Amino acid sequence: MRVDDPAEPDLDTAHLAVKVTPARLTDTDRELVDAYPSQIGDAEVINALDILMPWEQRLRRESGAGLCPPRVADAVKIAVDGLQGCARVAAEASADSRKLAVWRYKLWWIAQRTDLPWLTDPDDGEEPRYTEDTIDWEQVATAVNIVASELDRDDLVPYYDDTVIVDCDLTALGEEERNIVYNWFNSRIAPTVDPWHRRMVDGRHRLCGVWQANPSARIPILSLELQGAEEREPKPSSRDQEAMRESLARLDTSTGTNRRYARNLAWTLKGNVLGLDHRGGPADDEPLEL
Repeated sequence: MRVDDPAEPDLDTAHLAVKVTPARLTDTDRELVDAYPSQIGDAEVINALDILMPWEQRLRRESGAGLCPPRVADAVKIAVDGLQGCARVAAEASADSRKLAVWRYKLWWIAQRTDLPWLTDPDDGEEPRYTEDTIDWEQVATAVNIVASELDRDDLVPYYDDTVIVDCDLTALGEEERNIVYNWFNSRIAPTVDPWHRRMVDGRHRLCGVWQANPSARIPILSLELQGAEEREPKPSSRDQEAMRESLARLDTSTGTNRRYARNLAWTLKGNVLGLDHRGGPADDEPLEL
């Protein structure tokens, strides 16, 4: 039964960083626990922990008294444990501004300006979004270009499940530029699109800002298709698959991030669910053909 309490958290907005096995929860239980795998920043981790830890303790007590299904308390405990792990990652990376954590590193691909020819400046003919302070997009472009090179490395070692920490010195960046770069790789608002799409979920302003400052910049972009592969078996139409093949043919998928991206796409299109931690996903010798 639902535990009605004014202090009960809105778990949907807590951005939990774990996935609770669906079989563990009934439909009624899901009203209590809605846990989604997601990218979260350190502030969101701490806020969610502040909310969840007291609630987990209360549910544990009520479970012992028969007032709450034990599996609900167990699910919230899993969420707390997952968030504490993410908090450790965030603390490690934020303690050194020469390092940057990249969440869900398996879901990125590297774009050059010619890979998204349809992208136009969303502020063209309108009042710009950034009117208060002048953002140094050259600084942002330099930083994301460095991250692109780091993600291309074959010796990436996951620090915590789906996270890698890369070398990227942000000490010379202004506060606003540093926040843009940090949130690019550590929040739910990463620039998100695949090369065969014709519109973006998020990130048009940032991509245009970076490419206007440095047209040759290589930019890490989160894949919308691979995001969906966490929870479903992606089966795009034959037309979509043809668009995929044409787009990937224009990318250099021989090395680095884009090779990982193409391999993960091929893996998911065979009906596999993409595991985001270091144990899931295709082997290095998995064929790249879609």
